[in-house]
Amino acid sequence: FAFPDVWDGSNDVAWYNETDTTFELSSAESLAGLAQLVDEGNSFEGKTIILDADVDLSGKPFNPIGTVSSKVNNPFKGTFDGNGHTISNLAHSGWDFGYEWGVYGSIGLFGGLDGATIKNVTIDGFDAQIEGGDIGGITGSAEGNCTFENITIQDSTFGTYNNGIGGIIGWSGEGTFVFKDITIAEDVVLGGLWGSFDSSVGGVVGQATPGSAYVFENVDVACRLDVYNDVTASYQYYLYRMSGMLIGRCEET
Repeated sequence: FAFPDVWDGSNDVAWYNETDTTFELSSAESLAGLAQLVDEGNSFEGKTIILDADVDLSGKPFNPIGTVSSKVNNPFKGTFDGNGHTISNLAHSGWDFGYEWGVYGSIGLFGGLDGATIKNVTIDGFDAQIEGGDIGGITGSAEGNCTFENITIQDSTFGTYNNGIGGIIGWSGEGTFVFKDITIAEDVVLGGLWGSFDSSVGGVVGQATPGSAYVFENVDVACRLDVYNDVTASYQYYLYRMSGMLIGRCEET
C-alpha cells in the first residue's frame, strides 16, 4: 500500500518537454502543472499523459485542466490514462474563476475536452459548485470524438445554477461520445444550486447536443439526482430544465 501524494498547492512543469509524446506524472504538483500548461494553450493533441501515483488534492482550489469559457477556449485534446490510480479531494468554486450569471465557464477535473480520451481513473471526493456554466465529474464540457473508459466517480457532490450537470460530462457539443465501464456510485449527488433553475442534470451527461452520438457499454449509474424547481423529463417549453439517469437533456441524438 502506498499513500497518495498530497498536493502542496504548487505547480510543477519541469517534467514537460517539446519532443516527447508520452509523459508520466508521479505527483499532485505535476498534475497541477498539466493544468497550467493546457491553460496556457498547450492542448497535448497527439500526446499521452500517464498518472503514475494516487494523488490527494487536499481540497485546495484546483484549476481545471483546460479552460473553456465565454472568454477563453483552451481544451485538452490528448489522452489521459489514470493507470488505475485515484484522484481524491478535488475542489472547485466557479466564483473563483469568475463564472457567474452572464459569464459562462465549465469545470471538472478537466475544464473542457476536444477529441480526447480519458481512461483508468477514479475520482474520489469531488466537491464543486458553479453559478454560470457546466460541471462534470470528469469534464465540464466536451466536443469532437471523445472516449471515456474504466472511470469511477464516487463520494462526490457537485452542481450548477445554470447549464449542465453530468456525472462524466456537463455539456457535450457535436461529436461521438463513447462511455465504457463507467461507474457513478450511489454516494454521488448531482444537483442544481438554489433549486436547479435553468439546469439539465444527467447521471452521465447533463446536456446533449442534437445530432451527436452517445454510446454506452457497461455503465452503472446509482447516483442521486437532486433536482426540483421545474426540472422535469419532458416539459417542452423548458428544454434546458430536464433530468435523466443517463442524459439529462437529450433530443435528436
